[in-house]
This record gives sequence, structure tokens and C-alpha cells, in this order.
Amino acid sequence: MADDSTAAVPAPAPSSLSPDAQETKAQIEGWIGDRSSPYYNGNGELTADNIQNHYRDLVRGELHGQAEAMEEPHAPDLDLPLHAGAYDIASIPGAATIGALERGIIDNFLPVAFANGLGQRKAADAIGFVLSGGGTPEQFKFFAHGRGFSERAIDAVLSWYSKFTNGAAAPHSERTPALQASDPSARMRAIEAEMFFGNGIPGPYWNNPAMQAEYRALIEGGAR
Repeated sequence: MADDSTAAVPAPAPSSLSPDAQETKAQIEGWIGDRSSPYYNGNGELTADNIQNHYRDLVRGELHGQAEAMEEPHAPDLDLPLHAGAYDIASIPGAATIGALERGIIDNFLPVAFANGLGQRKAADAIGFVLSGGGTPEQFKFFAHGRGFSERAIDAVLSWYSKFTNGAAAPHSERTPALQASDPSARMRAIEAEMFFGNGIPGPYWNNPAMQAEYRALIEGGAR
């Protein structure tokens, strides 16, 4: 009589999730058994709630045969402000140097963010990406998945992005021309901040040839 303890375990059904989504799901699953992990404590980029909710969205997407995370219907972010005018502009990356051009972009986007349930953090992340000349819609998707955006949130930002720019690249901010000219070390550090997100996730730098060329020029010029 065969020993049941050695019976083969059926292989799991193939996942519908994209390779990137599967990798994220597996990473989070590796955290779940560790009470000191980002799943319970956040990781500097995302809160524990963000990570847990994103994991549930990934599971939901897989259950529905989707390639990416699937947000629970009508579930706005927990940090959604009371109205579009209540977003904290000071939390946006580079807020101290925001000028009239940047403020116009922000004011155009915030009603869209609010209408689609984007909380303070996601709205600030999306604006920061656009103001930095972040790149193409595919690059934004990569950026947003790394920050826990749901597909609904990503679609809302891209829809606005497309209408605002008429399909062109994001309007690159010229917030810091003086800084770039007079303080190359500060500019180099700012570019380095675009290289990686939390947990070593590659940032928009790697898909931005102009930024890469600028960084190389700063290195060759002796910036430290």
C-alpha cells in the first residue's frame, strides 16, 4: 500500500499575472510570515496598508484571470482628502521650487486625482513623475506598480496624462536651471534619486537617455 505522505502534490494552475506582477506577489508572500517584514511595517516607500492592499489586488486580479492587480470596486485610498483643494502640495517632490508652470500642471491634475480616489501619496507620486519628465506611459506603469498603484489608479493618471499632453512626452520641468548650472553635485544627487525606488526597484533614470547622458557628463566633469 502506497504511503500517502509521499503522494505528489498537484502543480498549481498557471498564473494569469504578468511576470512582473507574479514577482511582486511572490515577494510579498515571502514577507507575510515575518512580523518584522514590510508586509507588517511598511518599507519607507509604502505603508503596511499599501502593501497588504496591493497584495489583495494582485490575488483578486489572478482570480479574475487578469495580468495585473485588480482593485476592489469603489475603494478609494485611505488618505484621500476631503476635496480636491485639500491635497498637501508641500508633500510633492521638489515642492520648494514649484513655479507657475508646475502649479498649473498640479491644479489641472488634482480634480482628476480626487475624482478617481487617489490619495495624497499617490497624487504626489504621480505629479512628481510628470514634473520630472518621467517618460512614457509604460515607464509610468512600471513606476506606479512599484509604488502600489492599482490598475484603476494607473488608468486614471494615464488618461489625464494623454489628454493633457496630447500623447506627447510629459512636459519637463525647468524648475532648477540655476541649480544645475551652479551646483552640479546637487544635480547629480537629484539624478541619482531617480535611479532606484525602495527595495532596489529601477527608477525612470534607466529609461531616460537624456538623464543618463547628463549624469555621465556630470561624472566626467568631476562632480562629487
